[in-house]
Amino acid sequence: MKYSMIKIVRLFFVVFLIIDKVNYVKGETFLKRKLIACNEGEYLSGNSCLKCKAGTYAPEGYNSCIPCQAGTYSTAGLSSCLSCPGGTYSPQGAISCTKCKAGTVSTKGSLGCYVCPAGSYSLEASSKCLECPQGTYSARGAAACITCPGGYYSLKGAAACTLCLEGKFATPGSFACSICPEGTFSPRGSSKCTICPAGKYSKADSAACTNCPAGYFSSKAGSSKCELCPPGQYSALGWAECKLCPAGQFNSKSGSTGCTVCPQGTYQKKDATGCNICPAGTFSLKGSILCTDCPAGKYSAANSATCSNCPAGTFSEKGSSSCTKCPSGSYSPIGSASCLKCKPGTYSAPGSGSCTYCPAGTYSLEGYSQCVKCQPGQYSPVGSSKCNLCPAGQYSLSDLSKCDYCPAGKYSSEGSANCLNCRAGTYSLRGAATCVECPAGRFSLNSAASCDVCPAGKYSGKGSYTCSTCPPGTYSLAGSGQCLGCKQGYFSLQGADKCTICPAGTYSFAISASCNKCRPGTYSGAGAATCIQCPAGTSSNENAAICTKCQAGYYSFGGDGSCSICPAGTYSNVGAGVCTRCPSGTTSRAGASSCVLTS
Repeated sequence: MKYSMIKIVRLFFVVFLIIDKVNYVKGETFLKRKLIACNEGEYLSGNSCLKCKAGTYAPEGYNSCIPCQAGTYSTAGLSSCLSCPGGTYSPQGAISCTKCKAGTVSTKGSLGCYVCPAGSYSLEASSKCLECPQGTYSARGAAACITCPGGYYSLKGAAACTLCLEGKFATPGSFACSICPEGTFSPRGSSKCTICPAGKYSKADSAACTNCPAGYFSSKAGSSKCELCPPGQYSALGWAECKLCPAGQFNSKSGSTGCTVCPQGTYQKKDATGCNICPAGTFSLKGSILCTDCPAGKYSAANSATCSNCPAGTFSEKGSSSCTKCPSGSYSPIGSASCLKCKPGTYSAPGSGSCTYCPAGTYSLEGYSQCVKCQPGQYSPVGSSKCNLCPAGQYSLSDLSKCDYCPAGKYSSEGSANCLNCRAGTYSLRGAATCVECPAGRFSLNSAASCDVCPAGKYSGKGSYTCSTCPPGTYSLAGSGQCLGCKQGYFSLQGADKCTICPAGTYSFAISASCNKCRPGTYSGAGAATCIQCPAGTSSNENAAICTKCQAGYYSFGGDGSCSICPAGTYSNVGAGVCTRCPSGTTSRAGASSCVLTS
């Protein structure tokens, strides 16, 4: 029995030696040294056998416990170590087996766990690595297989996922890549196909979408082809839809890449397949969306690029295809929107570019088509808005462009067609408005240009047509308005141009036709207004120019026509006014010039 145990122990240590030669040597030494037999699982301690601790064992007859080899374990009191089952491992002297971590495996009796190779995996305490299924992969030592992400795929046992090529895709966990259908695309490593946006297209298995070429479009996402733009529309590279040609442009073919600008005189607003001709009365520039009405004062024919100015004498309203003649009495310059009325003093015929001044002798008011002739007694210069009355002293009859002055001897009031003769007793100078009465001392006949002077001895009052002869006792100088009375001491006959002085011995009162003789006892010098009484001692005869002194022996008291003789007894000297009584003792005869002694 002991021999058999030894053989078994030796066999165990041979196996152990394969694992650890050092331990084998130690076992051999132990066997040589300890041959005292205890029960299995016990060891000799002094004279007693004790149970081996867990992690050791003792075959029958061993006096010491042997540590369990790696890959085995034991509980207390065992005669041999138990092999760790697959999926576990143990080091030398293990009291239990440790589970292999996920991603590692072990076979029965393993002293350690082995890492699962890439493309496989294991759970905790696994005895073998499992191959990763399709659509998954794992790295070395994986506890689980990882699902291939979108855009990748794998076959069984894959250590890594393979990237899908352009134009293909794979959802997560795929074992193969699928081809993207028409209208989609994918770059490398795509988990799905991306729909081509509008304006692009693709064939199946496309790595990218292709832009629709200019002149084409795709309006829906996911298009497999592009369509031609219809006439009137256009597109550039990669457009999702064709655009209508902008207003003012057009194209007439399918698949156009641009639009043509409408030429002058046309427009385009809605139908972009062609341009419309602008109607008469409108115009357009290149690329117009509508035709613009010609402004007032201009006109155009159809298909016009510009509007033309209406010629002088015509006008037009907005949007006119032709110009209308201005009516008579109006005019217009070039490019007029309306006709202007001719100003007063001018006139015009229909279609006039300007108004003509009315000739002298005529007039017009605003908007007249012809000038009106002035009436006799009126006049007007060129371009007059009214006829003016000829001023007083002037007249007009046939030539109404001006007024002529009335000749001397005639006159006119304002607005006269002819001049009137001045009546007798009046006169006028050239251009007189009235006739002037001849001043006193002058006279005139009909139509007199001046008044004649009344000759001396005649007179006239103001406005006289003849001169009157001055009556006796008066006189006048030439041009006198009245006769002047002769002053005292003078006289005149009828029609006298001066008064004649009364001769000495006569007298006259004022305005006398003749001189009166002085009565006796008076006298006068030439031009006397009265006769002067002769003084005492003198006397005079009728018509005396002087008084004569009384001779001696005579006397006079004054105013006597003769001297009186002195009575006897008196005497007087020459020129005595009284007789002197002779002194006593003397005497005288009558008429004595002295006294003589009485005897």
